[in-house]
Amino acid sequence: MPFVIGNTIDRNQLRSNIEKRLFERLDQGMIEEVESLHKEFSWERLEKLGLEYRYVSLFLEGKIQSKKEMTDELYHAICQFAKRQETWFRGMERKGVKIHWLPEENNKQVKLNAAIDLLDSNLK
Repeated sequence: MPFVIGNTIDRNQLRSNIEKRLFERLDQGMIEEVESLHKEFSWERLEKLGLEYRYVSLFLEGKIQSKKEMTDELYHAICQFAKRQETWFRGMERKGVKIHWLPEENNKQVKLNAAIDLLDSNLK
């Protein structure tokens, strides 16, 4: 049986983290990255690389009219994906897979320490 560690976070904090990370990616040149990649790959190929690449490609193709609309739609899609991930983990539990949940905490060091403690106590 696999050893599964699950990460959870308050839904409001999760959405805040998603929004923060999305704007960081935009500020770091996500749109320019996709423009550059399009020199080597088709829009269709880029759209299959993941949510960020799909929505930025649609924006650059003119299928999404504004950067704000693209950002709003991408944020919503990422939130939906995160919710599906949570549902998938809960389904694993219903099927009998033991999930060792990390504390609902936003502090990365606390989560890392909890994961190390879980591994230490289960590898003995």
